[in-house]
Amino acid sequence: MPNRYLREAVLDSTRYHSVGPLERLAFLELLLNADDWGLVPVHAVFLARKTTAFAGLTAEALATKLAALDQADLVRLYVSFPGANPFAYIPRNGFFIRSRRPKYPFPDFEAVQNVGRFNELKDLAENCIADAVGCIADAQHIRDPTATATATITSTTTTPSGDRAAIPCPQQEIVALWTKILPGLRPPRSWGSERQRHLASRWRELMADDEFEDRESGLQWFAWLFDFIGKSAFLTGRIAGTNGKPPFMASLDWVVLPTNFAKIIDRKYHDQRTRV
Repeated sequence: MPNRYLREAVLDSTRYHSVGPLERLAFLELLLNADDWGLVPVHAVFLARKTTAFAGLTAEALATKLAALDQADLVRLYVSFPGANPFAYIPRNGFFIRSRRPKYPFPDFEAVQNVGRFNELKDLAENCIADAVGCIADAQHIRDPTATATATITSTTTTPSGDRAAIPCPQQEIVALWTKILPGLRPPRSWGSERQRHLASRWRELMADDEFEDRESGLQWFAWLFDFIGKSAFLTGRIAGTNGKPPFMASLDWVVLPTNFAKIIDRKYHDQRTRV
């Protein structure tokens, strides 16, 4: 990286040379930190830790640099839900999608301004994540991700290092988020030691995978997850049960079980045919 497509589509383009040298360096650093889908966090903590172009900038200067990249359409800034940390989508990134799930959350396509600018990302989200086979058919040279997708989210052999390992799972705050974001689903009547153990395990695994880096961003990640669950007709009881059974409705203790958690992340319960 950069590959030939990226050089021709971006690095030799007018949009890339329309910004200053510091912005061009910042764009390259964002590109290096983006996931396979071209998504990358752009909040101050992440940028200070992962880049040199943004290091030491004031919040105002940082916002100005990011706005310049967005105006040139080198990146497209968004938040996954109101009040969340900002992210950027890098269009024309030339990446091959090797992972069935993005490392970072998608924008809320119904809420982002100028949603037409995100159509290509929305198409990828609907077609490739929902159907890994379709993704492979579009790019036959990539490896089959099925064998590793579940292992990534359920791995218990790695643990975060340094101070991050000491960040405890905010159990009650996550339970409160579930009740707030999914009022139509049953809130936990109790949250005993076994349920706490499963939730804490998921917290540690996600942190080890660099899904988030501190308590605040971890809570934001779970808020995104619960909002994602709310968009599944099956998980929220909007699909009729079979053989006279009532519709299935997810509970938090069911969600944090390792197998169920991995299936939710892999969109097993977000089949396009079951959406309402």
